[in-house]
Amino acid sequence: MYIYKQLISRHYYSQLKIHFMLKKMFWGLAATALFFSNCSKDRETSVNTGTDPKAIGLAVSTGIVRASDNTILTLQNSSVGFGVVAKTAGGTKTHINNELHKFVASEWEWADPTGHDWKLWPTAETDYPMDFYGYYPAPSGFSLDASSLEKEYIIQGEASQVDYLAASKRNILMRPASGKVSLDFKHITSKIRFNILCDQNADVFVQSIAIRNVGDTRSFKYASFEWGNEPATFASSYEYLTLQRPAIVYADSIKGSNGPLMLMPQDLALRTPWDPSSANAAPTGESYIEVVYRVKNGSDDMVGYSDADDYPGGSGSTIANPHSPLFVKVAYPLPTKWELCKAYTYILYLGHAGGSGGNLIEDNFVDENGNDSGLPVVHPDDPKVPIKVPDQIVDLKKPIGFNVIVSDWIAPNDVPLQ
Repeated sequence: MYIYKQLISRHYYSQLKIHFMLKKMFWGLAATALFFSNCSKDRETSVNTGTDPKAIGLAVSTGIVRASDNTILTLQNSSVGFGVVAKTAGGTKTHINNELHKFVASEWEWADPTGHDWKLWPTAETDYPMDFYGYYPAPSGFSLDASSLEKEYIIQGEASQVDYLAASKRNILMRPASGKVSLDFKHITSKIRFNILCDQNADVFVQSIAIRNVGDTRSFKYASFEWGNEPATFASSYEYLTLQRPAIVYADSIKGSNGPLMLMPQDLALRTPWDPSSANAAPTGESYIEVVYRVKNGSDDMVGYSDADDYPGGSGSTIANPHSPLFVKVAYPLPTKWELCKAYTYILYLGHAGGSGGNLIEDNFVDENGNDSGLPVVHPDDPKVPIKVPDQIVDLKKPIGFNVIVSDWIAPNDVPLQ
């Protein structure tokens, strides 16, 4: 066991509950009404009203990520808009096939409205009931199969992620008197954040946080509004904090918070989780959270070293930069179920009572560039005692662990469409 020196227990952390959802009105030729909602409540603000109840119009809200959620302003600024499919319920007749609706000159309108009869409500009784589906964003080449009403999504790396939205309004029995139908857009990914909790006298230096070995590909079923089969492979990794953007967490504070990850909903609990108590090895294909960090208490190194020359016996020139700080690399098993439209905030307890314990996954310290230093992790009070994979980094009553806060994903502010 890698024993810390005593920390005084006093902490502050912020629970991050970010949820967001949006409600859209869907009808009116010249203008439309915009709705916002969260994942469990409906809340609407009517802003513009269509003048022709025979005309099919649309309205919108939302945006794109790494570090921010979608908002109505993002969608208004989109040169493309959002995509729409409408078809006779239970039938093969498609009335609107991946047509785009966007914000132009202060109004929502069809991207290509001229000369098309699909912009009008059908008059034949056999065309009803009707189902409507919306998706955002709608980049070139992206379309929803009007027959299967399924779309495969692949979650890209952290630098290219997208906050995907989908909407479904089914069983419209007849043309509404107002000519308007509401589309309720929801986030269909899971939002992941990390916060760090440390004790009063501790300074925590986090070089990187990553999620390893999770799935990135699934098909979304618009008709039932759910994800299909679980991912077939679990080999993707996503960086939350990187060597280029490390976090320094000073006493009584949380610093360096990065933007959220938007990841594929999946049930990692269905997989065989990494069990460090029995595996006696670092994780291989199992899902886990990886953290690289060191901790100081005043001028004393508690976990890792501020300078490699402070390593017991001196590091000499065994690493490229003999004055590089030395960090430990630990992991936490991740048997978590991520659901669509849910936000998950993982609270990392570094030197604070109540954690479940982080386990070493490399026998040697790593340097500031993430490279193996060649210097074994050793007991701070007895350098003859090595700390080996998968031992815990723990001070008996003050382990390093994490907790997770799960919450609905709602909009922090309603931005009415003008």
